[in-house]
Amino acid sequence: MSAALKICGINSPYFANAAAEAGADYLGLIFVPESPRAVTVEEAVRIRAAVERKDVKFVGVFANEGEGAIRRTAERLKLDVIQLHGAEDASLAGSLRKDYEVWKAVSDAFDPEYPADAFLADSPRPGSGMRADRSLVRRIRASGKRLVLAGGISAANLKEALRSGADIVDVNSSLERFPGRKSILKLNQFMKEYHQDQGDRK
Repeated sequence: MSAALKICGINSPYFANAAAEAGADYLGLIFVPESPRAVTVEEAVRIRAAVERKDVKFVGVFANEGEGAIRRTAERLKLDVIQLHGAEDASLAGSLRKDYEVWKAVSDAFDPEYPADAFLADSPRPGSGMRADRSLVRRIRASGKRLVLAGGISAANLKEALRSGADIVDVNSSLERFPGRKSILKLNQFMKEYHQDQGDRK
């Protein structure tokens, strides 16, 4: 079974278009001010406009943000997915889910009854390059919920990540020269491995 690809932490129009043209299925925009990869709504508008491929999906990443602010950003950018990366309660997720696909990030435990379309397994320190807990990954898989696997995925360990049975793999820090600065060279190296592996799995 093949897995879709999300490249997260996009903060450059040029890199966004390059990632889409290379074959990414999802591009992640982080609206968490503390992140070195955070973008403003105005920057995100420019990034979205630079992407020539029309079928790539945009994911907005939020943490402990109010529903009104999330909706304003999502509507302006026409986001396809809202990724909740904080301590958001089920009522917020359920409300957003009426209009958007919702992913909930988890790093230790998860509630399969939480109203999310997918659960994103990440390390306790998102964006650090640390691996997600593989026992958590197995629990999400066993629940029958869609699995987005993040946390330290790179060209070197992509095969292992794909063997986890993830529906989507989420790549971020391994494509950077330093936090917040993506590398086209690292993107190309990763995509070569990704496409080769996907071809092998068909």
